[in-house]
Amino acid sequence: MNGLLCLPGAYFASTRLRNGYLAFHAAFEWAPALLLAALFGRFAPLPSMGLALLAYLAFISVYEIGYIVNDRYSALRETDGRVRGSQTTGPLTIAAWIAIRLGCFFAATYAIGAWHSPAWWGFFLSLAAVFAFHNLATDREIRTFSFVWLAWLRFMAPVFWIIEPAQLFGIGTGAALVYVIFRELAYLDSKALLAMPGRQRPNVRLTAFVLPVLALPAVCTQPSGRGLALLIVWFAAVALAGRALGLPRDGA
Repeated sequence: MNGLLCLPGAYFASTRLRNGYLAFHAAFEWAPALLLAALFGRFAPLPSMGLALLAYLAFISVYEIGYIVNDRYSALRETDGRVRGSQTTGPLTIAAWIAIRLGCFFAATYAIGAWHSPAWWGFFLSLAAVFAFHNLATDREIRTFSFVWLAWLRFMAPVFWIIEPAQLFGIGTGAALVYVIFRELAYLDSKALLAMPGRQRPNVRLTAFVLPVLALPAVCTQPSGRGLALLIVWFAAVALAGRALGLPRDGA
């Protein structure tokens, strides 16, 4: 198993997707990223989707380093921290995992053509800084604020480099108002910091993703709101489909 964990994405899959969260990540992160890249990318749909996949490879390579540090260091110091992943893996193996992920990040950066892009390096500098803060903080309440930014950066990572600049922050607004808020509630719940016992009722989850449809008249009248409108419609459609299929997971 340690051999497989060398691969970017494998650590995330083995430690975070075991509780049935695969459908949530696929429907609310990966699929909309590819759709946004295809419809609002700066290139033709297929090349834009390919660049989104490369950007996600770069992202997960860096993000999993944060996961590894969290599981091996931060969770052990946090009150009631969730210890995940093997705690007996040796330091040389951990160092190899990190080195391979750094290599994949630099390879993806080169393949995308972002080596000399301030926007690319600025984004990943922010991601590394926020995750470092999140891992160093031991106060659960303080970590709830860094999680907000981790969730937003996670959603934006595959598309920030590819999307038309005019649509970028409209999409970022949609991610913040719908996706990030829902992820934050799940995070608070997982840390026993949320006094909202009915949050996981199907109608509550459905409302969280369908209610933004009421904002479509305001959004659709703005030329820069097309990406935001697409996200609103996508999230609502997926939530309705999930309710019809009885899918319960909302990811933390």
